[in-house]
Amino acid sequence: MTRTVKAAASLVGSLWWEVADSLGRVLPSEGVRLDIDWSRYDHLNVRAVAAGECEIGVTMPPFVDWAVRGRGPLADLDAGHLRVIAAVNLSTWLVAAVDAESGVRTLREIGEKRFPWKPITPPGDQLLRAWGERVLELHGFSTQALRDWGGDDPPPYARDLRHEPAEDGLPAQWIADRASGPLSGYTHYQLENGLANGVFMFVNLASPWTNVLANVRTMNFLDLEDDALRAVAEEFGAQLVPIPERLYPGVDRTIPTIGWRHQYVYGREDTDPELVRAILKALERPEFLDNAMGISYTAVEPDLVPGVELHPAALDWYRDRRK
Repeated sequence: MTRTVKAAASLVGSLWWEVADSLGRVLPSEGVRLDIDWSRYDHLNVRAVAAGECEIGVTMPPFVDWAVRGRGPLADLDAGHLRVIAAVNLSTWLVAAVDAESGVRTLREIGEKRFPWKPITPPGDQLLRAWGERVLELHGFSTQALRDWGGDDPPPYARDLRHEPAEDGLPAQWIADRASGPLSGYTHYQLENGLANGVFMFVNLASPWTNVLANVRTMNFLDLEDDALRAVAEEFGAQLVPIPERLYPGVDRTIPTIGWRHQYVYGREDTDPELVRAILKALERPEFLDNAMGISYTAVEPDLVPGVELHPAALDWYRDRRK
């Protein structure tokens, strides 16, 4: 008999949705069907799993980390019972880039030259936006300063895709499960109409924003200062990771930045051990690799963000594999 499990993810085409969808294609072999809740983006994801509204979720490591430790916008959440089931290989990097015609090569130069940078940026009500604001602050300016001298912070998708942020401080809800057209098409629109001339957000290899920018325009990928990166990594729980040379056109060197090497499939301490084992077994099926984002899985005990724990059944699974 097939069991239906509700999984928290995000919009169709997003990192979290792609991981959940890839998992959902292999789980029926283990008697499980995933019902993907696309509305649980940003910190709504960990809130849904912590409250039991979704049995499992897919998210970035910092969201589980902040939920467990009660940090930032998750300070009101009692989520010490969240547990990681698996760490899926899907690297994410903080990228800062600007049109090469600007002549700017470092993030600090943006502020020093008061350049009207218009980087595609996460909306202000998203948790990761706080990371970016802190990086800017440590380089001598802010998003508000950008606006004051003629820059902007355009969103990565059309504004009419979301409702306004909730009065209780939670991020805005999605209006639909996907954009009306390809995100790459909206990025083209932003470039062609002078709404964007760069990017400043966490991206992966398949992210449409960086790929469109780097292939349509010649971009300078900006150097970020080591001290600032270390400070933000320590404050927010990120990893120091390099952007590999030639990852995108214009990346002509290895660039130090912050980000993560994994996306977490996670649940709660009381998540059914049989479900945990079904997920881990399904992840090893070769069909899981058939996805659009280069998502993969390594069947070894993952090195988690400090303070975050594996589900007991997952820990047993990995330890048994070592015998």
